[in-house]
Amino acid sequence: MRISPACGVGLLSALCLIGGCIQAPDTDADKPVIEEVAMGEAGLTRHWDLQLDLAAGESVKSLKLDGPVLLATTSHRRLFVVNAESRRFLCYINIGRKDEPIYGISRHLNRIYVVGLDGFREYDLAGGQLLRKRRLPFAPSTKAVRGGDEIYVGSLSGKLHAMLNEPAKNLARIWSYPAGSGITSGPVIVRGLVAIGSAKGEVIALRSIRTVVWRYQCN
Repeated sequence: MRISPACGVGLLSALCLIGGCIQAPDTDADKPVIEEVAMGEAGLTRHWDLQLDLAAGESVKSLKLDGPVLLATTSHRRLFVVNAESRRFLCYINIGRKDEPIYGISRHLNRIYVVGLDGFREYDLAGGQLLRKRRLPFAPSTKAVRGGDEIYVGSLSGKLHAMLNEPAKNLARIWSYPAGSGITSGPVIVRGLVAIGSAKGEVIALRSIRTVVWRYQCN
């Protein structure tokens, strides 16, 4: 999706929330991606626009609305952070080299967590400063999610790893749970439970003390 001067993050987030992101065909740089008439027919009214500082040839790959914060990932491996309530651009973060795998991006309060090939990184939400970077002693396969004083990351070997969130230390593992196959989804924290999805199509919910509460086998 190309971002034109007439189409900002506000419009894109509205479209994504209503009916999924619209993939527009390549057009001239000065031509709006969505015409005003088409917007009126769809019942949409432009409320506000925000122009991202995109480089030549750069496009937005995905948008995620997390509460009042909009996260926009671009093809040049940059993460734009926008406060969607105040309509204020906060910062952008270089999240990795062009071909470097990124396994997950998540937010906890005023922190952004990025899990990639080089391990775990923590950024300040407001200014984009790198606060912490740690190598992980396993090959990750998911985003990092924080629950209380623990940070959870899934691995290719099929284990959910729980690490103690002490900024001065190297995210020491305090326990792990073997899911039986590679963890491909999650982790997600819901009502005190940590839920993960495995490569075998199984959803597992457990407590932080490694107690499995329930399992569900998807078709």
